[in-house]
Amino acid sequence: FSIRVNASKCGACSICELVCSFHQTGLFCRRSSSIEILKNEDNGEVDIIVHKNTSGTHCECDDCKNEISPLCVKWCPTGALSLSRQGK
Repeated sequence: FSIRVNASKCGACSICELVCSFHQTGLFCRRSSSIEILKNEDNGEVDIIVHKNTSGTHCECDDCKNEISPLCVKWCPTGALSLSRQGK
């Protein structure tokens, strides 16, 4: 599977970043998350980045190894994150 992103549904609540960082490091620290929410305050547009490699302070996404499903998808309240089969 892969994580499907629909930024137009994202409310920039940062829940995904917080649960991801806790999974990765045991701390609630958005900067260490494997997912990054970027909101343009001027126009309200949101971009969602899933880091597939370590980038700066952001950890590499491991698809929540040892979890039933990725926590970012599980806890996203708007459906901006979902699962899809590889290649679809």
